[in-house]
This record gives sequence, C-alpha cells and structure tokens, in this order.
Amino acid sequence: MKLLDSLFPIVHWPIRICIALTYLVHGAGKIPYPAIIDNFGIPPAFAYFITFCELSVVPLLIIGGLINFSLFNIKDFLTRLGGLIVIATMIGAIIVVHNSAWDYRHEGMEFQALLLSCGLYFLVRGNKV
Repeated sequence: MKLLDSLFPIVHWPIRICIALTYLVHGAGKIPYPAIIDNFGIPPAFAYFITFCELSVVPLLIIGGLINFSLFNIKDFLTRLGGLIVIATMIGAIIVVHNSAWDYRHEGMEFQALLLSCGLYFLVRGNKV
C-alpha cells in the first residue's frame, strides 16, 4: 500500500500525456484546413477555432504540470484551462458527431465521454494531486 501511496504525486502524468497525445493527433490532422469538419456544416472559421483549441490542450496540460512558477498560481490555471477546453470540445464532439449512442461499434461516444471525464478531473482538481 505504501508503494501505491508513493505514486500519488505522479499518477496524473499518464493521464496528461495520453490526453495531450490524443489532442495533438486529432488537432494536427485538421491542418492546414480542417476539411473533415465541413461534413458537419461547421463554418471554416469555427473549424479553425476548434483546431486551435485542440492543439492548445497539449501545452496547457503538459506545461501546467511541469512549470514551477507560482505567480498567480499559473500552473493551476493552465491545467484547469486545459481541462475546460477538453470538456468543451468533447461536448461539441458528442453533440455534433457522436450522438448516435453509447455504442463502440459505430461512432459511439464512449471515448469522448472518457476524455470529457478526464477534462472534468483537471478542471476541478487543477494541480492538486
């Protein structure tokens, strides 16, 4: 049990890294033009904004966990902002793309719900691990 307790201060890193890599791959896949979003009737300017939001999650979660700068508690702010963006993008993805059902076989929303839950964790907890 002491071994598990000793991991508590660093156990957030696999979650941060997995979310960051997921958002990096999905965001970068929409560059130079997020044409895939056109299929859903979203205006190009908003599609670029979504791409920007997805890519901004990467530095927010990683830098938010790394920096040792306490002015205005910026670490906590960056992590919480990253969590908020994850929540917003996943709610949008569920509503626009994955609203069919909780079905892993055909465009279900279970993965998006998992990411949304992780975003909620970082929004609520910030860097208080």
